Amino acid sequence: MTKTTNYEEAKRYSTAIAGEVKALEQLLTTNDPDEVAAALAELELDHVTQDEALMTYLNETALEIVHYYANDDDDDDEPRTRTVILRTCGGPRCEITRESNDGHQIEVTTWELSECYTYRVTAPALAEQLDELATVMGS
Repeated sequence: MTKTTNYEEAKRYSTAIAGEVKALEQLLTTNDPDEVAAALAELELDHVTQDEALMTYLNETALEIVHYYANDDDDDDEPRTRTVILRTCGGPRCEITRESNDGHQIEVTTWELSECYTYRVTAPALAEQLDELATVMGS
């Protein structure tokens, strides 16, 4: 039996949480009943509707959500936001991070003891929703 390294564990965990991010993206972009059912099952949110899934996911699985704001001195630019969703801690620590100036990317980073792994997910609809949430919370 091969022992799993901390790096391999961090990678495995980030990949699993990235699956949740992909399922959220699917829920925000599809109307296919089979795809919706599969995404809700992946997230263990069979008890909610498609429209309720994102907020329910954040309320039921996030340990903490922090929004950071930065304004450049140029008044023409939108303020930059960074949303950090603490998904787990006290074992592997896992954060889902969205930076508004990072295109459609969302990062899932896991720390397992001294090792770290980041999985980048392209999720345009979820990125937009998280940016919007940060803007609303910052108002």
